[in-house]
Amino acid sequence: MTTSQKYEYNKDAGYKAAWDPTTSISAYFTQLEKFKNSLADRGIATSVEEMTLAAGARMWESEMFTEEQLIAWDNQPDAVKTWVALQDFFTSKWLERRQYSQATAKQSRFKDAALAAQELAAAEEEGEASAMMFALLQEQHKMQMDTMAAANQKAMEAMFEKINAIITSKDKVTDKGANPPASNNSGSSSSSGTRRNRQKCPNCGKWFSTSRRTA
Repeated sequence: MTTSQKYEYNKDAGYKAAWDPTTSISAYFTQLEKFKNSLADRGIATSVEEMTLAAGARMWESEMFTEEQLIAWDNQPDAVKTWVALQDFFTSKWLERRQYSQATAKQSRFKDAALAAQELAAAEEEGEASAMMFALLQEQHKMQMDTMAAANQKAMEAMFEKINAIITSKDKVTDKGANPPASNNSGSSSSSGTRRNRQKCPNCGKWFSTSRRTA
């Protein structure tokens, strides 16, 4: 490898490669150790201290740890910040973060499940209320229709009664006109009475009234 290739390999392929916080931190440390060993095979000088410094920089870039945790690591004496100490420190913090994240996610799932249950219950209650309202409206509609039908029936009966009464009255008038009452033959009586007051002239044979007085 040329000097340029060695430099680029060291910078891009190994110590400069970012750590994916979604993967295991111990796997990342193992990867760095393998890379350090590969540098010797390529004739590239390196050291444990350089590897430790590179790993610390990647911890800062990962945004997996709080600023307080990172400063706590940096404030330690250089003699204490060994490769093993770095692995122990950040592995413990990473595990704490994972446990917290898992607990938070679990609580979030519980909250989501509880919220979903509440929404389902509310939807069921709303559905029951809608069903009850629909049934009530149906019952009211039926009552209104029954009332209207009863009123229409009474109106029809009253109308038929009036029609029957009119027909009956017309029949009675027709019957009276067809069979008039017998007369008392007043003409005969008048004639009879008139004749009692009249006399027949023996000479001319004409009738004359005897009720008139002569002067």
